[in-house]
Amino acid sequence: MLPRLRPILPRWTRAVVTVGLVAIAATACRPLVRTTVDPSTVSLVVRNTSVFDVNVYALPTDDGAPAWLATVPASGTRSLAVNRRQLQRDGGLVVRAQALGSTRVWTSGKILVDDLTVGVLDLSANWIGDVSTSQLYSVTRQVVIVAPDK
Repeated sequence: MLPRLRPILPRWTRAVVTVGLVAIAATACRPLVRTTVDPSTVSLVVRNTSVFDVNVYALPTDDGAPAWLATVPASGTRSLAVNRRQLQRDGGLVVRAQALGSTRVWTSGKILVDDLTVGVLDLSANWIGDVSTSQLYSVTRQVVIVAPDK
């Protein structure tokens, strides 16, 4: 007669492995898609009509270091998500722009942006890369409700 073979894993190890597999199976059933809007960002649309690529920065404080947002290519448009930490304390958005290769820097005035408004930055530069004629303003988002056909 053959001697009885011992189980490969002790009983307590099998229990731990079973619990782990159940936990993995439960986690795998969660949806991976985020279904809500990230409340930690606001929107900024940047339109560059100049012949220069332009660096755009946010100024979280008047005397602090600027936070780089993007480099907008010549004759290009970018839609940016600005983190709320890059806004000023009162929720205002102040941006700084500088054309690549230029020593001229332009700083905007403050606008208020939130979940219902979008910031728009229209960049324009002259032949030496001076972007001082640029404009920053806010527009209200429009919500369109479409009734179903009957």
